[in-house]
Amino acid sequence: MAENLSKKGQIEPLIIVSREGESGYFQVEPGQTRLAAMLFLKWEHCKSVLIMKEFMSDYLTELKIDYEEITLKNA
Repeated sequence: MAENLSKKGQIEPLIIVSREGESGYFQVEPGQTRLAAMLFLKWEHCKSVLIMKEFMSDYLTELKIDYEEITLKNA
């Protein structure tokens, strides 16, 4: 996977799901193997889609994560 990512780059975004009721817990589903390969390659950034019931923009801003909010209504 790391060899493929280093040659072709990231083609599809990772899907990250917030687990309600488990503060600070996120699950990469699918894409765990790609995430591990990106960490192995020491990538600082990747494309991802974060799925949450309530969008936590303040939390993401604190972590200095750039994001664009897209709701199901305007997707």
